[in-house]
Amino acid sequence: MLEQLETAYRRLIEHKQPAEDEAQRLLSVTDDMRWYADRIGLERWDKIPRSNKWSFQQNLWRLTKQAQGGIASIPVKPIRYYIDRGKECVGLAAEILMLFENGKSE
Repeated sequence: MLEQLETAYRRLIEHKQPAEDEAQRLLSVTDDMRWYADRIGLERWDKIPRSNKWSFQQNLWRLTKQAQGGIASIPVKPIRYYIDRGKECVGLAAEILMLFENGKSE
């Protein structure tokens, strides 16, 4: 799923042609998600940490679908929209990890 996210982001960058700093910031989402993926552990990707939270895998899926849809979106969303959604999921990944490590997951 991480490879699919990166591919979707690269296609979005090709399509939207953002400034270099925005393209790098978008790609940094995949780097951050990989880092959290390793820390969370593959065996917990599908585990919902709490009843009102999405799993790590669900967040990856959502980001990937948003990026894939971004090429054909009308009205056209700026690249910052995808950066913000990605960084939001990075924060959620940190929260998921914290819940697992502190034993507060259900």
